[in-house]
Amino acid sequence: MYKKIKGRGGFRYLDGNNRFIAKDKIPKEELDKLDGVPSPMGGCIFCDKPAVYTRFINLQTIVLCEEHYYSQTVGQIAHKLRE
Repeated sequence: MYKKIKGRGGFRYLDGNNRFIAKDKIPKEELDKLDGVPSPMGGCIFCDKPAVYTRFINLQTIVLCEEHYYSQTVGQIAHKLRE
């Protein structure tokens, strides 16, 4: 049984003995289970991954995954909304 925990630098993974393990060494089926937890907020507007963060832009609440929350500027998000 693998676990996914949030650390200072991002997500880390534990194996069945509660030891840290590289993401590359986890079987794909198990990794999909860990990453595929549906979010109550819905999916990211860029990639449809489960949303973790929100931004308030143009009087709308926009849901974003962790990757796009940190990599996209407010202008890029507003442009995506207009599309």
